[in-house]
Amino acid sequence: MRRSLTTLGAAALVAAVAWWAFARPARLAAAEASRNAESARLELAIRSKDIEFYVKRAKEDPQSAEDRAMLAGLHLQRARETGEVNDYRAAERYANESLALRNVRNGKAQLTYASALLAQHKFPQALSAARTLVDADPYQPRYRALYAELLVEMGRYDAARVQFDSLRNDMRTLAVAPRYARYLEFVGRTDLARRVLRRALNDIRDADVPREQVAWFHLRAADLEIRSGRLHSAERELSNGLRAAPEDGRLWSARARLRALEGDWRAVLRDVTRVGARIDIATSALAGDAHAALGDTASAVSTWNATEAMAAANPEPFNRQFTLFRLEHGIELDETRALLEREITIRQDVYGWDQLAFARYLARDLPGAETAIKAAMAIGTRDANLYYRAALIARAQGDTVGSRKLAAQALQLNAHFHHRYVADARALSRAP
Repeated sequence: MRRSLTTLGAAALVAAVAWWAFARPARLAAAEASRNAESARLELAIRSKDIEFYVKRAKEDPQSAEDRAMLAGLHLQRARETGEVNDYRAAERYANESLALRNVRNGKAQLTYASALLAQHKFPQALSAARTLVDADPYQPRYRALYAELLVEMGRYDAARVQFDSLRNDMRTLAVAPRYARYLEFVGRTDLARRVLRRALNDIRDADVPREQVAWFHLRAADLEIRSGRLHSAERELSNGLRAAPEDGRLWSARARLRALEGDWRAVLRDVTRVGARIDIATSALAGDAHAALGDTASAVSTWNATEAMAAANPEPFNRQFTLFRLEHGIELDETRALLEREITIRQDVYGWDQLAFARYLARDLPGAETAIKAAMAIGTRDANLYYRAALIARAQGDTVGSRKLAAQALQLNAHFHHRYVADARALSRAP
């Protein structure tokens, strides 16, 4: 008996050691996340104190362009950390005031001005501001990269390619790499985009950058993996990002999207609660979808109504999250189509054409929908959503063979491309 007890005791000890060894990385990760969260709160408090200091200085010296440029930069950084719209507006305002006081040799204010405009989706104005930066200093890589990014946002892909070609010697810089990766994704070179982002993530470990920027790089990598249907890789990137910035609402939003693609609706709602004040229209709409999937129709309708109210409270141009929410949920379709028709005359990018194709399809304007989806797919973007939309349009026009092929291509590109439409794509791919 004693020998048996000894054997059992040894087995228990081995099991305990094994459990400790297995749990240790999780405990260390949790401890690291807690430290990082506390550091983030401290950094944010310091940033707010710095803003108070420079507000006082700016009031004392109405002619100080430098103080206003500092205020603009601080508000922009705080906006990136919190998602607070008013901070972006303040960054734009103070940068504009600084430039009014000194419009030459004031690249800091001009860069902040263009970046604040970009964050608020004021793309034409941001493009003009970035062009001013490049004209003043054409050999500064970050200025040219920002200009190229805005060309991509405006749908001017050939012009963007010219700019990125001029940055070949600077592709390793953190100001260039993620923007180039996004361009590569648009033109269908997803594997190369992944390599560019992976190299940037390796480089950022040795760089002295704000915590929110580390989180943003992981978010960009996770977004790419989600759009490619590589959910395990996306999970890894989000976990790494959340260790660096445990309270970053953008990462929790992305994780909620990931959970929706997996069909784990309760996890979606848990992650949405972690987003906090940074909740955006897409995440709010997703929460409504989660309630609907769980059979709680009243909560779903209430959440979708709150999503509409959120958009009304903070109107912005080219709000693709809002227009897509309306299209997917059948809300104010005529009004939404009219808005998209106006916007496409200004910003002719892939997803502007895609949403316009969807709006025309829902209005049964099939020739118009076909024209728009062809424009959306013209540069070779390998997004399964585009192929699914093309399959719908082909089916409505009676082209069953083409519809089957396009639906199959959508699923081949990404078998998890959308929580609402994957099942329908499967049906289309098998339709007689």
